[in-house]
Amino acid sequence: MSSIEIIKIVVIKTLITVVLFVFFVMALRYYGYDLIIQIEEIQQDNVTIVYDGIVKIDRQLVDELNKIYNDEKPNEYVVCLEGGVNLKGEIIITDFYKPTIVEATETEVIYKSCNVGSIGTLHSHPDGICELSRQDIYTFGATKQLLTCVQCREDVFGCFTPTSLDKRLKVIIE
Repeated sequence: MSSIEIIKIVVIKTLITVVLFVFFVMALRYYGYDLIIQIEEIQQDNVTIVYDGIVKIDRQLVDELNKIYNDEKPNEYVVCLEGGVNLKGEIIITDFYKPTIVEATETEVIYKSCNVGSIGTLHSHPDGICELSRQDIYTFGATKQLLTCVQCREDVFGCFTPTSLDKRLKVIIE
C-alpha cells in the first residue's frame, strides 16, 4: 500500500469518527441528556469554556447551603464549588466542600484556597447584598476559577463569571 492510500484511509476513518461523535452528542442532547465536562480537564487542555449565563444547582445542595448560611450568621462563610459545564452551556454545580477557614467575620472570610479542579467559590453576604464587593472582585480576579457566587438570603444567590462581574447569571434551583 502506498503512503497516499494510507493517508486517505486515516483521513476517512477520522472523518467517520468525528461524524459519529457529532451524531452521538446531538442524539444525547435531543433526548435531554447532559454530559458534564469537568472543569479541571478543560483548564489543563486550554479549551475555551462557552456558557450561556445559566447556573444550575440541586435543591438538596441549596438546602445544605441554607443550613450553613443560617448556622454561620452573622459571619460570612465560604465553600468551594465542584461541577462543570454541560453541552447546553449551563454551569452545573454538583457538590461543594468547606475549605480550611482562617478567620470569618461579618464582612469577610479568609480561607485557604480551593483544590485544583474546583470551579469556584460561594460565600455569604449576611447583609443581604447579592452583588460582589470590591474585595470579592479583586479576590476572584486573582484566581483562575470559572465561577464565584454570593448567598445573600436563603435560596437567593448572585453568581458571576470573570466576564460577567457586573451582571448576575440566572440561577436555577432544581
